[in-house]
This record gives sequence, C-alpha cells and structure tokens, in this order.
Amino acid sequence: MLPAICLCLIVLGPAGADEDRPQFVPADPPEKWTRTTTLPLNTRVLKYCQDNLGKTVGTGPYRGECAALNEQALLYARARTAFPPRKDTPNSDDYVFGKLVCTLTPKDHDAGKVQPGDLLQARGPAKGPSFKGKSDNGGSYFSSLPHHSGVVQAVGKSADSWWLMTYDQNIANSSGKLERWVHQGQKMKLKDMQTGVTIWVYRPIAK
Repeated sequence: MLPAICLCLIVLGPAGADEDRPQFVPADPPEKWTRTTTLPLNTRVLKYCQDNLGKTVGTGPYRGECAALNEQALLYARARTAFPPRKDTPNSDDYVFGKLVCTLTPKDHDAGKVQPGDLLQARGPAKGPSFKGKSDNGGSYFSSLPHHSGVVQAVGKSADSWWLMTYDQNIANSSGKLERWVHQGQKMKLKDMQTGVTIWVYRPIAK
C-alpha cells in the first residue's frame, strides 16, 4: 500500500476572530474521553503515534503524507498493511487499513463501536465544508476534509453527538500552511458532518 498525496484537514474560523488561536474547534466537547483499549494491535498503534509526536514519518516520496502515519503505525504494530481496494467507491485512494468497524456518514454517525487505535480513511466533498457548526469561542467553524487518513486517539460522546479525537500528519494550520509531522488532539464532532462526507473506520488485523 502506497499512500497518495492527501488533501488534508483545514480548519478555519470566523473573520475577525483572535489570530493567536491556532484553530477553531467544535463547541461542547465531551467531558470524558476513552483513550485506552485492551486490543493489543490498537495499543501498539497508539504507542507509535505517541512516540512520534512532532516527527515526520514515512519513507521515500510519501514521507510526511497523512496515510504514511497509518501505514507506519501498522508496520510498528506488526499488523497487515495490504488489502484489496474497496468496491463501493470509485476512488483508488480510499484506502483500507484493516477490518471495517463502521462507516460514518451524516445520516449514521454512531461511533459506539470505535476504539482508540482504530484507523480512519475520510472522503469529503471536493467543494464546500466537510464539517460545519458552532465553535468553542461562540462563533462558528468549518473544516474541509476532501481526502485524509488518520488514527483514532480517543472517542467521546457529548449530549448531542459522538466525537473522535485523532492523531494526524500533514494537516493545515489556521493560516493554511501544511504541517507535515505527527499531531495529536484534532477533534471531529460527527453530528457536524456535511453532505458528501464518508469516514471508514478500520481495526488493525494481525499478519
């Protein structure tokens, strides 16, 4: 499996907002997050991501790409990395990272089966936001996620929505500059998914 160049998460805030804030995040996050798992492969995936925070991972021309984080984490976990392509999408770069846990869409965003250490493949609309809603500063936010891979860091549920917190590589900061190293703490409020978004959630499989 070779990761393609990803068009990754770009988070933007309302005009005139505090420029010192690195990004704008969804409002009303969960009070508690599930950050651990008893699944051995998932645990090793999480360890790889934590050990490589702030570092650029991957090999060759794909070093620093978003899918390279998923691939390298699977290699470290001694999990399978090669899978047949999906047959329900026309895009060859809607990667498969293991056993499908669930498919999240605007109509079905129940993340109750998701565990930390699972791997994500996201596809959003080419134009328009992938997520849109109220932000934590009292305004609004939107984010574009046309194509992205990531790792579930934590799972939570607020009063009105499931949430995912992720490890990511090659994401854009609030000024639009791509940061090609491993980050943590990105938050997805699944209720805020917009039309055209699909997030496949995979679980690592032993070789």
